[in-house]
Amino acid sequence: MNFDGLESTGGYVSILEDNFYDEFGLLSIQDKATHYVSALEGDKKRAGVVRIHGGAGGSSIVKTNELSLDASPFNEYKVTLSAYVATTLDPSDNLCLKYGLNGGTITGEKCWGGGYFAERKWYEDMSIHFTAPDADSLVISISVEGDEADEEVLIDYIKIQGKTSDMTHRNHVEASKDMKALDSDTNSSNSRLGLILSSVLVIVASSLLV
Repeated sequence: MNFDGLESTGGYVSILEDNFYDEFGLLSIQDKATHYVSALEGDKKRAGVVRIHGGAGGSSIVKTNELSLDASPFNEYKVTLSAYVATTLDPSDNLCLKYGLNGGTITGEKCWGGGYFAERKWYEDMSIHFTAPDADSLVISISVEGDEADEEVLIDYIKIQGKTSDMTHRNHVEASKDMKALDSDTNSSNSRLGLILSSVLVIVASSLLV
């Protein structure tokens, strides 16, 4: 991903967004998915839609290639998608938004059960947040998980955002406090040692004078 000129002053900054006007776009790896130039009708109609459906055992997935986080100024990320459930999902079914960092060594997910999609509408702000201060790569995946092949979800867009939190600053401040506390303890110990040595010298000197 390109981070040139991007910086955060506390809020999220848009890094990459795909509306799927040109085929699958970011979602370059698919297991049972179809791209449409447009889908649905009336006020629900959208241009550029990815349909996730028909996976073996009811599990279908699309995901990005590995996205580089090299030179990223951000330590927090937010991934948002717009989704429409074209068929009724059972309560035990899930739509899951997942991330993998550093080749999948760090992973996380957020899932919405079938009961969440009570209305036939576009759910515009389905998102997952995560911190990744030292990560060098990111993979995003979207999966429909159920027990039947006819379960399907439409995806209209996916957006990746980042921000710089004060986490680094807080860590620096806490480290500084720890160092100051250590210096204070050391100075206190040195002062006590100095008093002890002074007392010993006074006693020795007194003995010599007797």
